Amino acid sequence: MGFSHLSSVDCYCRWYCKEDGDMDDDAIDFMLCRIRYCGFEDALFYDRPRGYLTEITEWRSFVKSGRRLFFCIYKNNGTPIGAAWFESGTQTGKNFIAHFTTLTKPITDEHIKSGRALACLLHEKLGIEQLIGITPACYGHALKVAYAIGYKKVATLRKAVNIHGKMRDAVLSINDLRALEV
Repeated sequence: MGFSHLSSVDCYCRWYCKEDGDMDDDAIDFMLCRIRYCGFEDALFYDRPRGYLTEITEWRSFVKSGRRLFFCIYKNNGTPIGAAWFESGTQTGKNFIAHFTTLTKPITDEHIKSGRALACLLHEKLGIEQLIGITPACYGHALKVAYAIGYKKVATLRKAVNIHGKMRDAVLSINDLRALEV
């Protein structure tokens, strides 16, 4: 498990990846509990059947599969405010498909600043150059956050995502981390 203070914000992040070895189950479990507490589980896992992660063991397996980089963002007082995971989108390892959620309501400037700081950390520490977003077009709240963090709309993908059995349009967006400023 890694730890990093996020520059220019009063937050820090912890990350989980298979290479770190023994991951902290309590922190991983708490992330899912927080997603559920906020009522974001079905929206976040829109492409999976409702109740997809019914058991905490399924969530741990999802996090620990080694196919994703997981991050949780905390205020300096330890309150979690956001979570994100990234899956390699190309063979170069420089382009990742991004998934994110806030862990508190309402969305604040703190969420935006910490999201931008995390994006900078991904570029500076891991060499990631671009984040790719495929967001349901009907998720205006998520698109608002994505654009504020630095994503730019590239295209609308017609009937591209399955939201609990119904095909919906999606927005394809790119965050070019090489040009991002905190």
